[in-house]
Amino acid sequence: MEAHHIIHLKHQNVINHNLDIFSNVICLCPICHRLLHYGIEKDKFPVLSNIYNQRHERLKNSGLVLSKDDFFELTLRTGKTDS
Repeated sequence: MEAHHIIHLKHQNVINHNLDIFSNVICLCPICHRLLHYGIEKDKFPVLSNIYNQRHERLKNSGLVLSKDDFFELTLRTGKTDS
């Protein structure tokens, strides 16, 4: 299992809430983790949709209130330099 920031820390400048919090970290298998960092958007979308459906309330309760569109905009803007 590998830890992954759902909303990457590089987006801290556009979010008015700390992103380095427990509710913004998820455990992924190495294959899914690589997919989210290096995969193509159409393959990432189902995984991110599942993560959003499972985590949006927890994120909201932690102060990260994001619409589904905002969530996808932030999570799909990742690149190979993210951690």
